[in-house]
Amino acid sequence: MTAQILAAVIFVGMFALIIMDKFERQYVTLGSAALVLAVVFGICMHSWDAIKNALNLGAIFRTNFWYGASESASSGVNWSTIFFITGMMIMVEGLGKSGFFRWLCLSLAKLAHYHVAPLLLCFMAMSAFLAMFIDSITVVLFLATVTLELAQILRFDPVPMILSEVFCANLGGAATMCGDPPNIIIGTALGYTFTDFIENTGVIVGICFVFVLVFFWLCFRKPLKASEAARPADAVCPAPATAIADRKAGDKNGARESLRQLVNHDPKKEEHYLMLCNLLLQQGRRSEAIDVADRGVSNLPGSYRLIIKKAGILAEDNRYGEAMAFVERCMKHNHSGQLNSFYGQLQADAARAAAKGDPYILYGKVYERTKSQESLDYLLNTAITRGYYDDALTYIAAERKRKGQIAGIRTFALISMGACLAMLLSIYVPQVYLGLKNGDPGRIAAQVITGIGFLGGGAM
Repeated sequence: MTAQILAAVIFVGMFALIIMDKFERQYVTLGSAALVLAVVFGICMHSWDAIKNALNLGAIFRTNFWYGASESASSGVNWSTIFFITGMMIMVEGLGKSGFFRWLCLSLAKLAHYHVAPLLLCFMAMSAFLAMFIDSITVVLFLATVTLELAQILRFDPVPMILSEVFCANLGGAATMCGDPPNIIIGTALGYTFTDFIENTGVIVGICFVFVLVFFWLCFRKPLKASEAARPADAVCPAPATAIADRKAGDKNGARESLRQLVNHDPKKEEHYLMLCNLLLQQGRRSEAIDVADRGVSNLPGSYRLIIKKAGILAEDNRYGEAMAFVERCMKHNHSGQLNSFYGQLQADAARAAAKGDPYILYGKVYERTKSQESLDYLLNTAITRGYYDDALTYIAAERKRKGQIAGIRTFALISMGACLAMLLSIYVPQVYLGLKNGDPGRIAAQVITGIGFLGGGAM
């Protein structure tokens, strides 16, 4: 009964922590799982077999785990699903980092000649198709980001388009085995194949998709066409080539000019500055990248990413003085803890890089901000070596005060009381035991002086 109660408590506590949103959810779930294994199975049930069956590590080493589709009879962790989703997420992350999804969306927009109503149908079809092979939530995240960017440039309401993308992504995810995590779990656990899902759920999804397509077209075509008619004539859309992060040198030149146009058209868009900086750095145009980042900070003073971009380039060029001065100016407008932490790290890097000079002053600044043990050790060793004894005593006193080890009124009161009791005892013993010959009560009083010496040395 105890095991059941503890398991229920851990289960409820896990969901309470998830709802409170104070910690990252993966840490909460993994920590709860570890508690179940250790407390419920290990301490309460004393069952090593229960832990082994729950982890199900043996499934990985079975022959049919790595090929073929067969029904899994084992309980515990479904490693097939975890490996499947892990591989999919790695692939999606690579496509996202390379700019594939953004390039695809911008290419479709260009094919539709940036007409919003046809673009609605294109994005719905693309959302459903991609969700058949990639997790539907990931598809919506990528599409929604590009949709918001296009909505800002083309001046249309993004809500209808994002809603339609969500509907179609859910439909596409239900059509195949790899579209949604529940489908993956069902397929890997019961041995269903991709074709099994297409033959059974794909037909239903196809019929539903046609109805959804017609529904959203009838509902939103007029508002979208009206917004297109009111679009400013100077609206400039980004070229699809700007989305690809790894492109040939010739394409990089065209992408650079396109990004410059975007920066000039919308100087409040942080992402455009960062993309242009990265592209200039790839081409070795470091001074131009610094100028672009500086311009971005001027237009967006609170942009942490642009601040560290410029400071990072300066630091890589060993221009730590300029980098720290720049960050100090930015900290007057941006008081975030992130920037403060970055500045402390920048100071530490500058101190380490100044090995040929005198980093004593820089380490002093690092200690003032971070109180790191590395900076304290360096300052104490250098101060004693150079004879800066006042500095050494100052740093020791500050460190003792910071750690709460300073001697105060309570310490002195306890020492005084103990010394008084020891003195009274040395007087009381010979008065009570008049015939005492094998003892020396005076030694009690003598040890008080020794103890105070030790305490004083420790306080100093």
